[in-house]
Amino acid sequence: MTRRLQILTSIVISILTLLFVLQKVDLREVTRTFISTNYPYLVLAGLCSMLAFFLAAVRWRYLLLPLQAIRLKMLFSTLMVGFFSNYLLPAKAGELVRLFVLGRRTGLSESAILATIVLERAIDVFILTVALLGVLLILPLPDWMSYVGEVAGVMLVGVFVVLVVLLCRSQHVIGLATRVLNPISTRLARRITARLEAFTKGLEVLRRSSNLGWALFFSLLDWVASAGVQYLVGLALGVRTHWIAYVLLVALFNLIAIIPSLPGRIGTWELVSIGALALFGIDSGRAVAFPTLLRVSHLMPLALGYFYFSREGLHLLEIYGGREATTLSQGEQS
Repeated sequence: MTRRLQILTSIVISILTLLFVLQKVDLREVTRTFISTNYPYLVLAGLCSMLAFFLAAVRWRYLLLPLQAIRLKMLFSTLMVGFFSNYLLPAKAGELVRLFVLGRRTGLSESAILATIVLERAIDVFILTVALLGVLLILPLPDWMSYVGEVAGVMLVGVFVVLVVLLCRSQHVIGLATRVLNPISTRLARRITARLEAFTKGLEVLRRSSNLGWALFFSLLDWVASAGVQYLVGLALGVRTHWIAYVLLVALFNLIAIIPSLPGRIGTWELVSIGALALFGIDSGRAVAFPTLLRVSHLMPLALGYFYFSREGLHLLEIYGGREATTLSQGEQS
């Protein structure tokens, strides 16, 4: 899918979901909700969001330890660059910016770093899927929510199977790739096999139970902090509901990230928020305001992300114009 098609798809999906949501809410009620919001709670939510990023940086450090011991400050700033970029680029392309920046800073292979990011995302999906399935055992969820959990579970199994095969049978996979690609292009075969070898090295943490255990531990803390952000946003809105509501929201908000949408998940978050919070008797006005205030709580990490983004010499106009994406692709190939 080309970049332009991704952007067009994101715009269409966001517009359609927003139009659907607007039919379900009274805009005057939403306005009253914003006026009555207790905004100091959003400052606390922003600080809690920063804590979540710090915990994610600690987790990433454990995943990268078999490759190189990297300073926590560098990993934190790189994560913030990726977070800021994901607000600008479609299809979570901020992850590409993240691996490029860390590769440039450390000299590590981008393919090896990519392996740790894939593993990171697999751990996230595992935790969020377990959380969603746990909620499913407690509450009767709508069919579409159950479907999200089932799809995430199938994807998770597929990803872990591929990772395990690459780790345990890497030489077989590389040999097969060489045999298939050599008749086409020996240069292409060398390039692909070199990337496979580097990617496999990035999975070495799977052989180190201690590092992997700590990575899982900090992943869990990271998502507890993320649920805390949701809880504080709920307090800002005057929502008093069961903690399961915030577990459900944090799981759904992140699992539907695979669906293309405009920056900030405009439209898709509103749709999920209305559907999820309605299960707990929350009115549509506060439910549709919830994602907007969640984005407001992200202003603090976004500002810090922009600072680090600018310090790296990256530029917004170049990203939108496609020049930065070309540079990143070239860096990936080198």
